[in-house]
Amino acid sequence: MSLLDGRDTVAVHVPHLSKDEWGTMKRDSESIVAVACTVQWQTPGQSGDLEIAPGTDVIVIAREWPGKSGCRFEWDGCWFEQAGVAKHLRGSVATEHFEVHARLIENLEVV
Repeated sequence: MSLLDGRDTVAVHVPHLSKDEWGTMKRDSESIVAVACTVQWQTPGQSGDLEIAPGTDVIVIAREWPGKSGCRFEWDGCWFEQAGVAKHLRGSVATEHFEVHARLIENLEVV
């Protein structure tokens, strides 16, 4: 199995925005998209400025990524928030992929 084809599946919550009567953008709904990917926990040296606390940062490697900066996804009983834009790394058809950095925001199993 390829790293790009995914060892895991995450549920990406993609918000849908619309303008209200004053022209302000508001979140009116969201769709949940399942994405095959590989999720890797980052070490403090790899995380750099993204790290809030030790053991809270991940990188997601996937062929497609529907999320935008700040969107949330669920993986392995935890909620993560995307930190910045997804990096779209182009190459050959076999190596083209997205890299997404994210921060742990809530552990659903510890409630």
